[in-house]
Amino acid sequence: MDELKAFLSEEEYKSVMELAQIMMMPDPTQFVELARQDGVRFIVHSNEKCGHNKAHVHIELGDAEYVLSIPEGEVLTGSGKISKFKLKQAQKYVKDNSAFFADGWNNYTNGIKISA
Repeated sequence: MDELKAFLSEEEYKSVMELAQIMMMPDPTQFVELARQDGVRFIVHSNEKCGHNKAHVHIELGDAEYVLSIPEGEVLTGSGKISKFKLKQAQKYVKDNSAFFADGWNNYTNGIKISA
């Protein structure tokens, strides 16, 4: 928990800890699964070391993991094999549900706040 203090102001740290307590998460550095569609998991990490400079959601399917921007659904990074069809579906899902993903981002991460 102390490693969070290096990345957050005291006020931000208190907010994260309160949110973690509300959600009953044992450690606010964990992830939150926002959705699951056709086997694809849509996840936000509450405290990545990158500092969350761009709103994004991780998608996971098997060993593959891609990072899609919120609200556009643009691929930011990716590794592993996922079919083009599944990737396009996931991108469309993020774009079509951008308000939901923006809310999830704003509520569960230490990153910049975005509007829905």
